[in-house]
Amino acid sequence: MEELKDRLIQSLLNVLEIKAVSGLKIFLEGEVAVLFAIDQNKRAMSPSELADSLEVTKGRITALINSLSKKRYINIQISPIDRRSFSVALTEEGAQFLKQKQVSAEGYFDRMLEKIGNEKSVQLIEIIEEIVDKMKEE
Repeated sequence: MEELKDRLIQSLLNVLEIKAVSGLKIFLEGEVAVLFAIDQNKRAMSPSELADSLEVTKGRITALINSLSKKRYINIQISPIDRRSFSVALTEEGAQFLKQKQVSAEGYFDRMLEKIGNEKSVQLIEIIEEIVDKMKEE
């Protein structure tokens, strides 16, 4: 069992080094993650909502918002009710930038699925889904 565990850990570490998988990390952290969260929610989001969604500090979100605003990827919308609060929304430039990142990531997966074939792709997906279901039970 120890050898099997070591092989599993090494295999998972190897998976993380694949460009397609490492390319997904940008959707989970940093500026692209903020853009992706706003896009997925289909609406402007407050800094608190973004911090909670991405599980980062409000200070980190503030830095990301400032950077994205300078790049014109987001608009800051001041609340008409409480001028101290605001939300952020994607600009057209931000949506285009995010789309480029998504197309690039999808391209990696298209090539991977093509290389391993349909049957193994289905098996892989089923195994991943089973693992996720089992781990959610814990």
